[in-house]
Amino acid sequence: MIFMIGAIICTLYACNKKQAPVMGSIIHYDKKATPYTLTLGASIYDTGGDAITDKGFCYRRGGGVVPTYTNCDSVVQVRGYTSVGYFEHEIGGLHPNTTYIIVAYAVNSVDTSYSNAVYVSTLK
Repeated sequence: MIFMIGAIICTLYACNKKQAPVMGSIIHYDKKATPYTLTLGASIYDTGGDAITDKGFCYRRGGGVVPTYTNCDSVVQVRGYTSVGYFEHEIGGLHPNTTYIIVAYAVNSVDTSYSNAVYVSTLK
């Protein structure tokens, strides 16, 4: 009987497994682009059952391997909300007429999740 009560409690409360966050697609705002900046946005659809501890964008110049938090040229952290929702940021210090591959990311205590990768070029 005690085992059965424990199983019910575990099912209802304590045994919910936390997961990595769920990211939406990255959005690029062409009208806000300059030779040195890009404005990007992304959404976190689900926190995975735990607070978001970090979020932002990772990018690399040129093509090649899709960037991750550990192998990108630069990480741009976006401060603020630690839950689901949309976030946006202007990335500066870029090179004119250069293509970048960019992903959005979100981190919780379980793992890091990434959006789709986009290729975006700065203006000449």
